[in-house]
Amino acid sequence: MAKCTECGISFGFFELSGNRCKSCIEKLYPKCDTCYQVFSASEMVGGSCESCHEETTKKAKEARLKAEKEIKQKKIKDQYLQSSVESLHGTLLKTVFVAPEKSLVPGIFSDKPGDTVNGELLASSIEEACNQLVSEGYMIVNIMPVTSGHMQHYPDSGAGYGYTSGVIITASSVKS
Repeated sequence: MAKCTECGISFGFFELSGNRCKSCIEKLYPKCDTCYQVFSASEMVGGSCESCHEETTKKAKEARLKAEKEIKQKKIKDQYLQSSVESLHGTLLKTVFVAPEKSLVPGIFSDKPGDTVNGELLASSIEEACNQLVSEGYMIVNIMPVTSGHMQHYPDSGAGYGYTSGVIITASSVKS
């Protein structure tokens, strides 16, 4: 029986390649875990070839920097929100509901007509309400849509729809 020149273990003649067993050859010339190419052991760093290791390290650094940036941006946003809440403390808030003008259109799922919101008129109404609040000495804090919907049940199915039924405008009094 032939012996492996690296580990000294006996193998059958056809189990050796260049007088080395498969296990020793894989130790001397391992495959990169990333690109699966064969390299010498001296060209490997932590299971990867040098170029794959550099690329992996670069990607990890970019991901870490991105995460740090996101944390920093969140911290700035939280500080801004905290200062906004503190600046609103003691101020008067006013809310206004702006309802859109709706028109009836033929139904999509039935003969029953449905509601349609005129977006241009709603935008105009929001602008008018905001300008009125500003002229009264308020600062617009938030504009939030209010969504409504309808569901119609039929024997074998159902149909429904939703639409913007209006917006709520929140404003705070401007401190003098």
